[in-house]
This record gives sequence, structure tokens and C-alpha cells, in this order.
Amino acid sequence: MKSSLQWMQDYVAVDMERDPQEFADVLTMAGIPVEQVEYWGNDIQHVYTGKILNIVNHPNADKLVICTLDLGDRRLTIVTGAKNVREGQIVPVAVHGAKLPGGVTIKKSKLRGEVSEGMLCSAHELGLEDGLLLPEEREGIWILPQDTPIGVDALDYLQLRDTVYEYELTPNRADCFSMIGLSREFAVLSQQKAMFPEITVAESEEPINGKVTVSIEDEDLCTRYAARLLTHVRVGPSPLWMQQRLRKSGVRPINNVVDVTNYVMIELGIPLHAYDYDHVDEHHLIARRAARGESLKTLDGVERTLTDAMLVIADPKKACCVAGVMGGINSEVTEDTRTVILECASFKGSSIRKTGRALGLRSEASARFERGLDAEGCLRSLDRAAQLLQQMSACDVAQGIVDIYPQPQKVQHIKFTAAAVNRFLGTEIPAERMIAILQTLGFGIAQDGAVLTAVVPSWRGDCTEMPDIAEEVARIFGYENIPSTRPLSNVSEGQEGYRHCICEKISSILSGSGLNETVTFSFMNSDSLRKLQFPENRSALSSRSYSESDYRRISVDAYDADSVVDGCACP
Repeated sequence: MKSSLQWMQDYVAVDMERDPQEFADVLTMAGIPVEQVEYWGNDIQHVYTGKILNIVNHPNADKLVICTLDLGDRRLTIVTGAKNVREGQIVPVAVHGAKLPGGVTIKKSKLRGEVSEGMLCSAHELGLEDGLLLPEEREGIWILPQDTPIGVDALDYLQLRDTVYEYELTPNRADCFSMIGLSREFAVLSQQKAMFPEITVAESEEPINGKVTVSIEDEDLCTRYAARLLTHVRVGPSPLWMQQRLRKSGVRPINNVVDVTNYVMIELGIPLHAYDYDHVDEHHLIARRAARGESLKTLDGVERTLTDAMLVIADPKKACCVAGVMGGINSEVTEDTRTVILECASFKGSSIRKTGRALGLRSEASARFERGLDAEGCLRSLDRAAQLLQQMSACDVAQGIVDIYPQPQKVQHIKFTAAAVNRFLGTEIPAERMIAILQTLGFGIAQDGAVLTAVVPSWRGDCTEMPDIAEEVARIFGYENIPSTRPLSNVSEGQEGYRHCICEKISSILSGSGLNETVTFSFMNSDSLRKLQFPENRSALSSRSYSESDYRRISVDAYDADSVVDGCACP
């Protein structure tokens, strides 16, 4: 999981003047380990946005052209060999004295006799990896949107100057695989209150009822399945700010519909998937187990053979998606898509993990499903995706949601007292401080005299008893603030057991009399069974240390015989 501090500003007022590594250490001490701090754009200087006014061929080189650029307050002449430059384009321009990644300094120079006052930059030259770029952005100069202002700092406009935390989260903290979840941690550790986006959807008069149907055939593997219908969809590129936030999170932008599903997954922590409505037979999506030998070509272009232990999302005729892992090409959203079924579901984490391993396939979505997700957040995620697409004028949203939720998630209540928590931790933290910590983390608190009842939020499935509450209090209070004490225990001197003592004496006497002691394995193979004329229909071990030892040893004779043979074979 990665998080941009610029993006985090949407939810918590991050002190951007504070040393990022210092706050990373605070998060780590609080149980949110930061594995790495990435400093985006720190080594890039003097790169601006410029508009290409004129392009002429280089008089002394067939593969070079001379561009005249407007940088707002000046004009520059730059020689380039890029094949994708056109008049009227807006591009990033590194001027004389500019610094680029890798210690590169741009200087005014002559190329085949013509003065070049800088360099036109590709996305790769500004520090972006090819895996985070659209195919058309990987070659040639980075062509910026036409509404890009001219003459401004390119890194500031492109939001490439940022600090990004990469986390190594423990499996029990599924809630922190989202910007919202992390913002709660940022807020409580900086003694603030996190602000979350207001989600509203302007639905059209067209109802979803009768146009989309969803059903669950295996409630053990799928506990909730919900969908929205998006009409009059206009597929295109997503806004630059969204693309950059996705890139900083390690996700490549694709198009506005797919980007919004990925954005909401990172923001709220619950994956979504979009289906082309016209490619879903009968407009009916079913969460079921795959048929043995059933195949599906996934979005990465690989034909995958499924087993009946795997969950798929299918229409009445075919599988459309490996549930929680990756969608299928047969229902992919493309430029021709006009209507979309937007899915949000809750799948069994262990099933998704086993499916991903069996297929050798892991995705950002499966990494979240594996840890267990908040089923209560499905509708909120659908609404957030619909809201973002509406703000881009990319679709209309049909009225209503289809939602199958056979066994709603139960609310967990944990009773405790401040005295019990303090005894457990060895602290003297006031009850008021405990309440403030828990409320900032999203817990509800009810008080009846000295007894406190914590209402565990739906996204904190890892909290089930008082010690879990104590842990939440301790990590935010600060482990370094808890005094160290020597644990009290009754210590007894270790002594050799009577049976072991007798065995050692007998072994010593026999060895001293000229006998040899043989120590062999507790397992034997099929050849040894045949030598002893035992039947081979015994159950083999399903898990073993040595491939040649399939059976539990039933007699010492076999290994003694083998040991004698091996000993005689030695020179």
C-alpha cells in the first residue's frame, strides 16, 4: 500500500514542513509500519510548460526538427528528434540549467550547427516508470492536456513533487489498505479529526429495476453482491489529478471508468469492477463456483482454466470474472461501451487467496479481498464511484441499487473498564484519554459508570475482545510512554527427568561395551515396505520432508537393514 501526502491533505491537514521520515517513524511505532519514503520530484528543477508554436526541419539532419516554443514570458528554440511533436501541443520543457533525475543537467548547446536552448521532456525523463504510463505516453515527448497553462512549473502542475509512503502492513489491518483508513491513523497521531468526502449521487429518472439482476449461488464465498447501472457512458481519459494519484499508488491509468474503480478502491479500500452491460447475457450477474475445467480469458490476455473451488462472476451463459482477482476480456469496458454495470461485492478472503495462488495471479483487488473487507461499505463505494464519474460528466446514474445481502454483518460490542486496560498495560491512562483515542479511530463509546462499551466499527474486524481495545489505546498513547517493568513469574530450576537419565546411562554402558547406536528417520519408503513384505495399501503422508519417505515407519528392522547395507558399501 502506498499513500501520497498531497492526497492525504484531502482528509487530514498534514504538516508538509515536517520531516517526512520523522512522521513515518511515528506511524511505524503506532503499528502502521512505513517500509520506505519516496521523494517525488526532489531532484528535478527548472522544467516548465511550453506551447509549440512552429516546427521546421533541421537543415543539416534528416531526423531532427527545430521547435519554437512559447513559455509565457519568453520564447525558446529547441532541437529535438522526437517523432510525436506537432504545432499547438503543450509539452514539458527543461530550460538551460535544468536538473533532471540521475544528476542530468541541461545546457544550451548546438546540435548539428543549430542552437538548442533546452530539451523537450518525456514522462520517463521526469521520473515516471513505463509501467505507470499509457502506451502512447511511453514513446516520445509527453503531450500534456490542451488546457494546461503555459509557463508554469511543470512538476507543480503535474503534481509530481510529492512525498509517498510505502507501507508494510500486517494482515489484520485490512482497514489501512485505503486512504480513508490511513487518514484515521494520521488524524489520531497528530491529534486532529479526519474529514471524509461527502458522497451524493444525482440519479436519473430511469430505474435500475428490470434492467439489471444479481444473485448469489454460494453464500459461503460471497456474502454480499451489489450493483449500480451507469447509462450514456462516455469512455475517455480520466482527469490529470486522478491519473497522478493512481500513479503514486502504483496503479497505471487506463480510462475514466476503470480509473474511477481503482481510485475508489484505494480511497475507500473496497474493490469494484465494471462490466460492459451489452456483453452480459440477460444483464444478469451470478456469484457462483466455477465448473471444473471452465475457462476464462482474463484482462491480461491469458486463457485460464478454473476449478470448482474458485468463485466466478458469471452471466447465464459464461464466466465473466474471476471473483476478487481479475475480470474477463469478454465483458471488458472499451471505448465503444455505452452502458456499464458497476459491481461491488464482499468475497471470502481465504477463497480469493487460494484462487490467486492457483492461477499465479495477484492484483491490487485480490490483495485487499484476501485480508477481509468491510461488507457494510459496499454501497458507499458504489455511490462514490458514481459521484466521481458524474463530476467528470462521463455518465448518467440509473435510479436505485440492486443489493443481495443475505446475512448482514453483526455489530461487535466490547465491554471494558479503564482500570482493566491500565492493569493489562501497566499504565495510568485516564478514561477520558482512552475514549478520545477510540472515538478518533471510529469506535463508538457508551459509558455506564466505570464500565465502557466500545461499538466496534464494521471495518475493524480484528477487534473482538478487551486486549484488542488495550492494544489500540497503547499504540496511540505510545509504547515508548509505557514504563518498562520486569515480568513477575515463578522460576524453577530445570532438572533432568528420571526416564531420560536412565536411557542415557544405558546408552553409555552399551556403547562402552562395543555396540553401535543407530539413529534413523521416523519415515520409510515403499521399497522398505516391500522388503518387509508389508502391503503397500497404507495411506501415504500428504506432507513430508523427503520425497523418498512416504510412509510412517512401522518397524525398526527396515532402517536397520538399510543402515547395515549402507555401512557395508562404505570403503
